[in-house]
Amino acid sequence: MSYTIYYYDTVIIDYQKACDFGRGQTLLSAFLLDRIMSYEEPVRRGTPKGDKIGFPRSKYAAALFVGVTGLNQRQIAERLGLSHRLLLKWHTESDYRDALQRHCRDFVEALVGHLASGLPERYIAESYVRLTDDAEFYGEGVFDGLNAQWERLYPRTLADAGRFIRFLAYLMPVKHGPARMFFADAARALTNYLKTPGLVSDSIAGMLRGALLGLVVQAL
Repeated sequence: MSYTIYYYDTVIIDYQKACDFGRGQTLLSAFLLDRIMSYEEPVRRGTPKGDKIGFPRSKYAAALFVGVTGLNQRQIAERLGLSHRLLLKWHTESDYRDALQRHCRDFVEALVGHLASGLPERYIAESYVRLTDDAEFYGEGVFDGLNAQWERLYPRTLADAGRFIRFLAYLMPVKHGPARMFFADAARALTNYLKTPGLVSDSIAGMLRGALLGLVVQAL
């Protein structure tokens, strides 16, 4: 299946390439590509002149990238083959800003669903690395959303703890405030959980405590 969209036979936008962050198939890349390719562009025919008809695919994609990723406007414009000035113009429009906020909320919901899914422990490494190892590209709004839903994410099993420690490892390059706040809250919760008496395997809990301590030391 081709994900290349042609506009007026002159501008070519390869959305598969635009959504690739060099980590293979991940939750972020799949979310972006699926949304863009499943979007049905509105048509003007039959709509009274002056009435809004919705976004063209390029504008929809721009709102998606701005809402979900941590890329700046120039980086997004380059990925999508658009002008930086055009993105800045769109950002002044209320319906565009509303759209990017909806995309952010939807991605947070998908991410929370993954992090709190309670996958069997033997699947943690494979599924985690494939799905969330591009977390450094998540936008600030994503971490604001995660911080607001922390109760759903609190670890309840060693599998949860292992998944979270791996997730925190991929947040190390992220320096903005919301990500650092999430890192601190998650590390505190994990530390408390791993001190719980009677965990199924003291050796596994000890290994996870060591991995978590290493991350915390690196983050200082």
